[in-house]
Amino acid sequence: MSRLAMILGLLCLLSRLATACFPASPPFVGVATDGQVYHNGKTAALALTVATKQKKPQTMDFASSKRYDFLLFPENEPNNAIWQWSQGRMFSQALTKLTLRPGEPITFVVTTDFKLPSGDYPKPGRYLLQGVLCTRDKPVYSAPLTIEIR
Repeated sequence: MSRLAMILGLLCLLSRLATACFPASPPFVGVATDGQVYHNGKTAALALTVATKQKKPQTMDFASSKRYDFLLFPENEPNNAIWQWSQGRMFSQALTKLTLRPGEPITFVVTTDFKLPSGDYPKPGRYLLQGVLCTRDKPVYSAPLTIEIR
């Protein structure tokens, strides 16, 4: 075996080990809305933007067609989601991929009235809205955004 072939083989092996030991950093995930104050029953637009922090394209795997979600928490109970955009929706059960290219963010936009599973609306107050990129291995969460519901 030539010396060049051995060096190339070693570099390939080291590259795979480095990728396994030092995986790519998660993408940026940010959430935005079309307002800060919402009245019960009125429609709100929610946007989840994702972008790679890498210098090369970053491909992510998903366990279904559900690529993103939004969660709503009372401001004083940040671990108790009272509303989830995906709840009650159906998603195809197929492995999918999404590739993020440097400098090309992707934004997903949904509209909602924040109706709870009970059919009621959230009580008036301040809430934390969080976006989620639902990658197969580990979901990536946005920083929470404070909104008010009246």
